[in-house]
Amino acid sequence: MPYRNYMFNPRYWLGALSNPRPAYRNFHAILKHPLLYANVGTKVEGLLDHYVGTLLYDSVLKCKSKSPNVVEVGVFKGLSTSYLSIAAAKAGKRVKSFELFSGLPVVSPELDAGFSRRSVCLRSKRIYAQREDLRQG
Repeated sequence: MPYRNYMFNPRYWLGALSNPRPAYRNFHAILKHPLLYANVGTKVEGLLDHYVGTLLYDSVLKCKSKSPNVVEVGVFKGLSTSYLSIAAAKAGKRVKSFELFSGLPVVSPELDAGFSRRSVCLRSKRIYAQREDLRQG
């Protein structure tokens, strides 16, 4: 089933009338990166809106880390991976994507001895998909 642009969905516009901020952010992101939206935002399926995709894109380009790797855990259908990989190619970095269909492994004291919680800085937001999407993806 080909991906249909969510902005042509009437439910998007009804939601934009009740809460205009996400719609404004998406339009601002489209104006800022029109080619990125045309090549990725309309062709790849996923749970991200274009605003969050451009945040990922800009964060990879502005990253001052010496590490040549960008790691993504939880790929789903690959929309965020597409944004990350385009930015990584421009920045001379590599993207390593992992999909754990069975969930995260249990913490092992032998394998995780050198791991420090202070060395990782993450912000997480839970996104729930419909069961049909998970079965198909």
